Amino acid sequence: MTLRTTFRYFLAASAAFLLSSSVVSAQTQEKPLVLEPVRELHTKEVVFPGGPRFLSAASGMVVRGRDFYVVADDTQLLGYFQSHRRLRQITILNRPPLPADPKLRGKIKPDFEALTLLDIGTRPQLLALCSGSGELRNSGVLIPLRRDGRPGEPLEFDISPVYDALRQQFVDLNIEGVSVVGEHLRLLQRGNSSQSGNAVIDLKLAPFLLAATRGRPVGAETIAKVCEVDLGTVTGSHGPVRWTFTDLCPLTDGRSLFTAAAEDTDNPYEDGEIIGSAVGVLEADGTVSHFQKVEQVVKLEGIAVAGDLVYVVTDSDNPQEPATLFSLKLPQKFQRSK
Repeated sequence: MTLRTTFRYFLAASAAFLLSSSVVSAQTQEKPLVLEPVRELHTKEVVFPGGPRFLSAASGMVVRGRDFYVVADDTQLLGYFQSHRRLRQITILNRPPLPADPKLRGKIKPDFEALTLLDIGTRPQLLALCSGSGELRNSGVLIPLRRDGRPGEPLEFDISPVYDALRQQFVDLNIEGVSVVGEHLRLLQRGNSSQSGNAVIDLKLAPFLLAATRGRPVGAETIAKVCEVDLGTVTGSHGPVRWTFTDLCPLTDGRSLFTAAAEDTDNPYEDGEIIGSAVGVLEADGTVSHFQKVEQVVKLEGIAVAGDLVYVVTDSDNPQEPATLFSLKLPQKFQRSK
């Protein structure tokens, strides 16, 4: 089956889903959620030659027991830590080191934006995905976890067949979140572009893992559903600013938590003024059931749940400032499925 034929097939199969499940979330008037600062993400070593000893652009996070794992969109590293200890790190892509200059680094960075735990089979592993927003951003990486929580040898694989198919619908593809939902691997498309909106994308988990664990390209035939989602807008200094997805993590009942940001830009590659961030709930069918702003004006880029606590990390959009880890108690209403 050719790529074009495959894309036509999945698009036709999901047409009804696109029409019936597209959602516009109501703007909440509830009291904003208050984030409690936990720590800044300082590292034991420099994150690239000539760079700082901290992660500044944290973009995806997993919490497993006492262990925290973080990727940043301007590095090729996985950072991991416990409590208030400095982050240790491993390189997860076999590429030349990134330059210290932010502009040069931005052109060739892999742009890791999504991280999730695959607790499937006998050995848990992390899945990190690049955003697909450029030619060098089409990789996925599987990272096995040892019994003591330390990451093992990474395995890179190619996800460009999936991304190439999705680019036929989303001109500015920008994958920002990933999570396992039942028999699917759910991706979030961030729609901070006039040509591409937010979307929930479900891939068939079994064939995805079969290809990835063998280091083979993941085929476009793994695409199962695509649902465009309108999160609404918030007022910025120059008019309405869209809320856009920035990360995703699983709850225990088939639902997921997501973060969203309102960033005053129409460019998926360049940062804009941050108007605010929010946390919401995605039901198993991909619809939004809850959406609530946070009090602080920060750009939330990663989210994870540990018991009744929610952890979020920021991207400061400033390479001279470390990212911050925050926590909040999972709102009671978020704990109840509709």
